[in-house]
Amino acid sequence: MKKKVFNRFITLIAISFFWLDAPKGAQDPLAKDIMEDLDKDLVDLPQLSPPLRKKSSIKKTRLEASKSYTLYQELRFSSMEGKKILTLKEYSYKLPILLIFWGSFCGPCLREFPSLERLASLMPNLKIVCVAIDGPNDITSTLPLFYINQGKNNQDFLAKYRVQSIPAFFLFDAAGKLLWNGVGAKEWDSVPVINTLKTFIHPSTKERNFKQKRRKKNLYRNKNFR
Repeated sequence: MKKKVFNRFITLIAISFFWLDAPKGAQDPLAKDIMEDLDKDLVDLPQLSPPLRKKSSIKKTRLEASKSYTLYQELRFSSMEGKKILTLKEYSYKLPILLIFWGSFCGPCLREFPSLERLASLMPNLKIVCVAIDGPNDITSTLPLFYINQGKNNQDFLAKYRVQSIPAFFLFDAAGKLLWNGVGAKEWDSVPVINTLKTFIHPSTKERNFKQKRRKKNLYRNKNFR
């Protein structure tokens, strides 16, 4: 459609030039008819809307990056020894967090505690938060143990985040972004698991450089659409 309008516009300019340049009374009647037809065609053509400008996604990207996963924001828990309500943000001290949902009735949960205790000594910069879904209990560990404390809405909260099987784990970075999650007991101090944790928490130099280049490329691309 744009090409059609452009071609007719050029034709109109050319004919107008010869029409105006011709001596008075010498204008060709055929040219006059063409001029009138072109004027009519141009008037009848639908008005073209200006091209839509692609909205910048920089602000959206920054906003999403600044938001932590909602489970990280909404979870409330208390120590087995006290009733003070804590949040992951308060407890983390800006460190990555490995959140474990467990229960005193869960055999696999109890069997993985020793490996979690060893993991705590191997990765001291990783906060391990073990939250029981069945309230305060008598289980002991070298790790601080907690229980979920969402008031009367514990079950609704767990259902919201699909914690239907335990042990369930969630790995967050220092800003609360979800990095990894799953269900089932693990040998948390085994080499494969530790390497996986380090991949998420401490990516290799090559991976960091790749992410930085991709981030710069996306920012440059989005900047052009401002």
